[in-house]
Amino acid sequence: MVDPLESLSAKIDALARRVEKLESDRIEEPPQVRVGALAQNHDDNIWALEWLKARSQGSGAVMIVGNVVAPEGAAASWQQDADVDDLLESDWSQAAECLSALAHPVRLRILQAVIRGRSTAKELAELDGVGSVGQVYHHLRALTAAGWLTTKAGGAHQIPAPRRVPLLVAILAGEHR
Repeated sequence: MVDPLESLSAKIDALARRVEKLESDRIEEPPQVRVGALAQNHDDNIWALEWLKARSQGSGAVMIVGNVVAPEGAAASWQQDADVDDLLESDWSQAAECLSALAHPVRLRILQAVIRGRSTAKELAELDGVGSVGQVYHHLRALTAAGWLTTKAGGAHQIPAPRRVPLLVAILAGEHR
C-alpha cells in the first residue's frame, strides 16, 4: 500500500519543479510605462531597448511598438519585432512598393490629413498643394495598393489600425537623420 503522505510529498515536489521551470522560462514583462508626461531624458526612455537587448540573440533584434488614438477615438496598439539575422537574409525588395508609396510629399500630406480625420477624396482635394480630385485619386490608389489606406462605404478612406503605428514610425525615422 502507498503511503498517502509519501504520495502527497512526491506530488508537491513535482509541482515545485514545474513552477521552478515555468519561472525560469518566463519572459519578464517590461516595466509599466508612466502615464502622463513623456520621460524628460534619454535614460528614462530606454526601458524598451533594455528589455529587447535582454531577449535578443545573434546580431540582435529590432522592434516597432506604439499606441495611437485616432480622431474618432479608436485606439490602435501594435508591435512587431524581428531578429536582425532574419531581416538581413530576407528579400528587401518586397518592401519596395510599401516604401515607395510613402516617397511622395503629396501622399504623405494625404496620409497626415486622413489620420487627422479627413477621409473623402473631395475633402482631401481641398488641401493646398495636393491637386485636383483626379490627382488625389491617383495617390489614393497607390496608397491603397500598398496597404496604407482602405476604403470604407461612401468613399471614405482610413488608415487601417495595423498600419497606423508603422506609418508614424516611418515618419519618425525620416525626421531623425
